[in-house]
Amino acid sequence: MPKYITFLILLLSFSTIAQQKIDEELIIFVQKSTDSPFTLENIKALQGYMQERNITTKIIDIDKTGAPKEVGYTPFIVYRNYLGRKIFKGRYTSHKRLLNFIRTVRRLPVENSSYEESNVFVWEKERSNLIIKLKVTEAQGTLPKNFSQKKFQQEYLKGLKEGFDAAKYKKNSLVGNSDELIYCSFYPYLAEDGKVYVSSEIHSHYDCHTAIYQQFETPAVGTSISKAFALAAQNSFAEIQRQLIESKLGDAMNYITDKNSVSWEALNLKKLATPEKSTITNMENIAFPKTWTIAGPVDKSTPILAFNFPPPLRHYGGELTSVTGNISLEQSQNLKAATGQFTVNVASIEMGESDLTQAVTESMLYVDKYPTAQLVFKSIDGEQLQLALGNITTAKIEAALTLLEKTAPVTATAQFEPFLDENGDLRLHVYTQFAINDLKGSYTVSGPDGPADANNKMLFRASFIMKGEE
Repeated sequence: MPKYITFLILLLSFSTIAQQKIDEELIIFVQKSTDSPFTLENIKALQGYMQERNITTKIIDIDKTGAPKEVGYTPFIVYRNYLGRKIFKGRYTSHKRLLNFIRTVRRLPVENSSYEESNVFVWEKERSNLIIKLKVTEAQGTLPKNFSQKKFQQEYLKGLKEGFDAAKYKKNSLVGNSDELIYCSFYPYLAEDGKVYVSSEIHSHYDCHTAIYQQFETPAVGTSISKAFALAAQNSFAEIQRQLIESKLGDAMNYITDKNSVSWEALNLKKLATPEKSTITNMENIAFPKTWTIAGPVDKSTPILAFNFPPPLRHYGGELTSVTGNISLEQSQNLKAATGQFTVNVASIEMGESDLTQAVTESMLYVDKYPTAQLVFKSIDGEQLQLALGNITTAKIEAALTLLEKTAPVTATAQFEPFLDENGDLRLHVYTQFAINDLKGSYTVSGPDGPADANNKMLFRASFIMKGEE
């Protein structure tokens, strides 16, 4: 939890947050001489989509400029503002999901997203590696009496090494910003006649729900485990290579070769402004209410409730657009002993892609059966809990989060900033963050495929405006 407290420290430099627009820019690297017409047309469409939403978007042709070392392929998409640069790991054809990503990370600090994967095949390119992550199910069918799981694993690994001949098998491999993953699943079946059948499928790193390739009706066949797996891996690798060039889903990657490496500074990108500090001061005779209710979002660009998994799974994130709730105070300007209760309409979740949103709502969150989630304050603590115009009050909140009719404790850090809106009415901006640290244990929800310390943790950030209850 302590590393995420830095969010609050960073936010203290904001002005009255409800009245700001963050200076930001989207950078898209391309290779116009070798990127496909499909890619270049979609990047142009993406630029138009973002600029219609007031997000400055710049396309850089690295054939002319070169590119920083971390840009290993094109198109390569980077969002930046005064907090730093964040790399978008997703399909460039999914404009809404990219917009969703920007809304999610807009106020997040830069984090190191390098991590380690185990037992993978690594296809090494000039600046980038394609990491082939494996899933091999237990053997089905007619198993011999002397069947050994250990020997079975040795044999299928031998076959995979032969089939993925251009890639290197590594027990441990570091995954960096310019590297990408792809998932290969194999389903072996041992027949009575001694033949081995291996069905397979491939998933893009950008979509863990819908396969981009399946070989079920005509599985790979061999007279031994190693031979069947070698053929299955060979077929899968050929399909991976085809997808990287021909994909019309937005999975194509044009690897960079023989390009000059330049610094970010050498690209002469514009300097992005830091938000100014607040100039509002305390004003007398402003009546503070004892009960506050949610009035709406801070602005159109900021989600009321955003969520994501930690790096390297940060691209699995979204927002919930329907949240109601209230905070009640014992004293009108003091958060001490405050109570709060908030209800989220889980069906209002938005992942940026309709298929992914549907998969999450139907197969993970079961919104028809569990339509709402609730967060209830248990206690609130802080060194100074007095509310005042022009001041940001920080607090630690112990709360109970109920999801799927299961309740677990969470600890939130929060800031409260009273301000006067353009009509002179008193409003309260609330920013809070908390984490579900054991998603599967607390709520029996399995996260996306990825490192165990990332796919079992979900980070939440709420940012909204409250008004006095009438």
